[in-house]
Amino acid sequence: MSSLLQLKQQLGEERLFDSERITDITWNEIDDKYNITIQIVTYKGPMMPPYGFDTITLQIPGFEVVRYEHKDVSDIDKIPLEFD
Repeated sequence: MSSLLQLKQQLGEERLFDSERITDITWNEIDDKYNITIQIVTYKGPMMPPYGFDTITLQIPGFEVVRYEHKDVSDIDKIPLEFD
């Protein structure tokens, strides 16, 4: 596991994000910790490409990154955003 700061350092670049949403919350009753999965759309500059679609699972408390997945997306309209 790594922290959000360590993940940012590994990626080597800063990006802005938008369209954040929580997709899953699970509770580990034994350890009394939660895994929270979020999805975000990343971009550089004011909503300019290159775009990315990131899925991040964090363990709370501690905000440890359990899983991180990034997909480059050339067209923002191709990002699978679903809103309830």
